[in-house]
Amino acid sequence: MAKNVVRLDLEDRTMIMGNGLGWMGHTPWWTPSNESPPEIRRFVRQTRELMNRSSATSGKRSSESNPGRNSPGAADDPYLRYVEAYEVRVTPRHSVLQARFERFLVTDGATELRPNLASVDLRYRDASKRVILAEIKPCEHANARYAIRTAIGQLLDYRQRAKEDTGLLIVVERKPTDEDQLLATSNGFGIAYPAKGKFEVLWPTGSPASDK
Repeated sequence: MAKNVVRLDLEDRTMIMGNGLGWMGHTPWWTPSNESPPEIRRFVRQTRELMNRSSATSGKRSSESNPGRNSPGAADDPYLRYVEAYEVRVTPRHSVLQARFERFLVTDGATELRPNLASVDLRYRDASKRVILAEIKPCEHANARYAIRTAIGQLLDYRQRAKEDTGLLIVVERKPTDEDQLLATSNGFGIAYPAKGKFEVLWPTGSPASDK
């Protein structure tokens, strides 16, 4: 129905549908299943997230048009700016960072890589065979702490639904400060960032992953 339609702004129209086996053909409808290849399931998940986030953003913009409901200084809040730039929609930078980290994992002995499964950006087994849930967070130095804070909440939610013991890893786009690294590791989370063409992966002292 027309009331359920979501119109994306031009800057949000960044996703490209694939083609070939399993993708949409000549028919005007497409019903991918849960058994579809990973890239198709990823596309469907990202599309749904984009629609949901766009709907939420539209509602937010509508409320902001009413001065009586707008919090003073909200537009200047650095956390809100981070959310608007990185969390409202899946950005190309997110996909690039995730693909780069997946390539690194293959060379680092990881197995059973399962991207975009049940809202988790990436699930895999590390070289010690432990299951790791990774949240991918593109960010700048200035907002790395917000990215880490957001990832912590998401990963705790994912771990609650996991059926086995898991390590929780936050993958950021820039090397965080020592203080920001400590925010993750002191709370039991690993943190990874690009370094010298690979990734530096830091785990809390004494965790199974740090002992490998």
